[in-house]
Amino acid sequence: MTLTYDWTDTPEATRAEIGGLPPVPESFLAESLASSMCEFGADSRA
Repeated sequence: MTLTYDWTDTPEATRAEIGGLPPVPESFLAESLASSMCEFGADSRA
């Protein structure tokens, strides 16, 4: 499984308001993906 985030359509004003993109740390994205993979019974290291 490959998960990508496309922020290209996010308005510049929104980017400036939240301090850049992605709006969460990379560690949060990794933990979120690992959690989702567990729900689907997949190995997130694959």
